[in-house]
Amino acid sequence: MIGGKAGSELDINQTLLPRIIIVRGGGVGDFLLTLPVIFESLSRYREVILFTKSSYPELLPQDLQKVRTFDLDSELEKLPSFAKGGDLITFWKDSSWVREVEGYGLRRLHLLESRPSDEPHVTQAMFKKLDWRISSETLRSAWLGDHWNPSSETLWIHPGSGSSQKNAPFSIFEKRAKEWLARRTDNTVVFSFGEADQALKIIVLESDLCSDPRVQTRTYRSLRAFRDSLSECAGSFVGNDSGPSHLAAMLGIPTDVFFRSTNPMIWKPLGPRVRVYLDESGANRIL
Repeated sequence: MIGGKAGSELDINQTLLPRIIIVRGGGVGDFLLTLPVIFESLSRYREVILFTKSSYPELLPQDLQKVRTFDLDSELEKLPSFAKGGDLITFWKDSSWVREVEGYGLRRLHLLESRPSDEPHVTQAMFKKLDWRISSETLRSAWLGDHWNPSSETLWIHPGSGSSQKNAPFSIFEKRAKEWLARRTDNTVVFSFGEADQALKIIVLESDLCSDPRVQTRTYRSLRAFRDSLSECAGSFVGNDSGPSHLAAMLGIPTDVFFRSTNPMIWKPLGPRVRVYLDESGANRIL
């Protein structure tokens, strides 16, 4: 034993590359679709440093707690102090930014696509660009832990997204809610909203659904609070191509996702129980 570690552990550690820095902005869904890359980095590098939005590290599972995180908006000036001899993954391709980081003494710079327009799935494309491998089966893992409770009586519906063009008609979610409530008298429905979804919240509140005491509406300002509530009570989830849908899928919750203006072959949420709907009637399994 040397320094409290077995020799085999030291040998493994010596085969790891020294450091990788990951710079990841974008929306919640973009961040979550990058989680497999962060997991894989921990098996390849002795140190993983992540620059991202301040609220996103709240979503990291226990397995990723050893990742060093920094606020992308206020702490990016610290990046050069970690760069020399390390690798950098960035989704920014601004020419001035690229020229700047190329002068940091990096071992290798990886420029990944933030908004790919062609298949394969965006996470698979990240791995391909990095020359790493990941199977379709692994992609379907519950990346944030399997929190599905099959006996839960709650259907969780998030009818909003980051863009109104992504939103399925409210009538689809209303139909799902009524069907769920009709199955059992103990069943409940939660409609959740982000701060930008107030117009949708009004539609829900003015619908006849809210005359049923089994229907709740909730607005969340914290990603951690949203994640914790989902983990505790959601038996099923229905939503659009949005951050909350990606979160539910990665928590292992059965997740039905409606795609309207984006390509599910590229942006489908990752998880073991995901169904993609391209229209109101038919589900298409992708990946």
